[in-house]
Amino acid sequence: MPEYLGDAGQLKDIFKIDDLSSTYKNYSVSANRRVGFSVEREYPEDIRFKPPYNVRGIPDVVAIIHVVYAHPADFGDRIKGERVPIYLDIVSYSKYISVHRDYNFDDPECPTSESVGISDSTPRPKEARSMEDYYYNHQTHNLQNKKWKVVSGEFIFE
Repeated sequence: MPEYLGDAGQLKDIFKIDDLSSTYKNYSVSANRRVGFSVEREYPEDIRFKPPYNVRGIPDVVAIIHVVYAHPADFGDRIKGERVPIYLDIVSYSKYISVHRDYNFDDPECPTSESVGISDSTPRPKEARSMEDYYYNHQTHNLQNKKWKVVSGEFIFE
């Protein structure tokens, strides 16, 4: 029986969050899972979706990537053996609307009305969920895809 991960810090180390590019920001521990975290990622400029920006050019809508290690204490008999599933949820998140009820275009932190209009005319990113595409293998101490190929945390995020 493997020694399962006990906290989000261990999972963070496995994903090598501190070594990833500055693309991944605002690491936070999941409060509702034994072993989980989230990171924020700005949307790339070369996709069809255009997030709204404030007057300083900071994008308002980002992708939040939630990562959960399916700890046997939380997931029970569904988790057996050396390979433990890594669950992912990727959702769009408005930093401004999460704090305010609506846009206040007089607030310099608010996206500009022009950028909101442009953003509204572009396709929204689809939310994504991965339930059993990736695993942590306790015998080999690495992340793997469902075909047992070793992958990096950054590969999983991309």
